[in-house]
Amino acid sequence: MLIIGLKGGIATGKSSVSSYIKEKKIPIVDADKIAHDVLKNKNVIKRIIKEFGEQVIDNTTGEVIRSKLGEIVFSNDQKRKALNGITHPKIKMEMFTQVLYNFLIGQRIVIMDVPLLFESGTYHFVNKTVVVSCSKENQLTRLMKRNNFNEEEAKARINSQMSLEEKIKKANIVIDNNETLAETEKQVDDMLEKYTPSKFKNAALYTLLIIPAATAYGVLKGISFFY
Repeated sequence: MLIIGLKGGIATGKSSVSSYIKEKKIPIVDADKIAHDVLKNKNVIKRIIKEFGEQVIDNTTGEVIRSKLGEIVFSNDQKRKALNGITHPKIKMEMFTQVLYNFLIGQRIVIMDVPLLFESGTYHFVNKTVVVSCSKENQLTRLMKRNNFNEEEAKARINSQMSLEEKIKKANIVIDNNETLAETEKQVDDMLEKYTPSKFKNAALYTLLIIPAATAYGVLKGISFFY
């Protein structure tokens, strides 16, 4: 099974690419969705309260108020590192559990949609890295329109992330999302056709790794039950 790490910049179109891949019935391990679910974990909530206080908790539901938490960590590196220390281990564990599950059911390719693919070191655990890119002008215009930001706000949000240039240098494959959606989807189709392993190759790998993969999956599921 081939594991592809998918990353973009804010407003470059990664979500559109991810949605198109999902339409093709290719499994996607969505780090954002997993992170959202992790914030509902009782043990995680307790640690967040200890670090950030009750101000980030909804008094009615007892759940984390993501917008308030985001405001705190966006402008405070120390707090962002603290939050990552609380959530990232559990997020990574769930991500790799899902990857193993897809291997065990015979999938030939799985996409790991990870916003912090390079920053978190997750790229070390994938076979290929894909970055969805566009021009700086398009990125700025799209972000201002999508989030109703003024130019200063949009630039601040873009500059808070790793630059697109640096992401492109680290990528094995770059999807250019400057033109039409159809042209972007054609690039995705070409990528999948080129890199998806043959059924024979996948079956051989499955036979070789089924026992250790099943063991690892069982261990991770057991840990996640108590963690």
